[in-house]
Amino acid sequence: MNGKATTTRTKLERGRSALGPALELVHTGRAPTRAVLTSELGVTRATAGAVAAELEALGLIRVDSSPGSAAGSQGRPSHRLSVLETGPVVLAAQVHADG
Repeated sequence: MNGKATTTRTKLERGRSALGPALELVHTGRAPTRAVLTSELGVTRATAGAVAAELEALGLIRVDSSPGSAAGSQGRPSHRLSVLETGPVVLAAQVHADG
């Protein structure tokens, strides 16, 4: 195998392993934008964009690609991320037996 295929696979694996942490960051509100997601995950902008796009394709989050710019901000505004209200719901319970 050449080094390029191995590098590509590693990048894909890195992106896939970031899906869970990225979803948690969006759900808790700690990553309201793709720029914050990039910083929090410690990945490249391209990887954060791919992770956000995959979560959106799965119907878990919404990526607003045309956000309004905040007052006093410089540069191009980052894509806003939010939980998709119509996405799946999970209910978990931990049951203990007494006795």
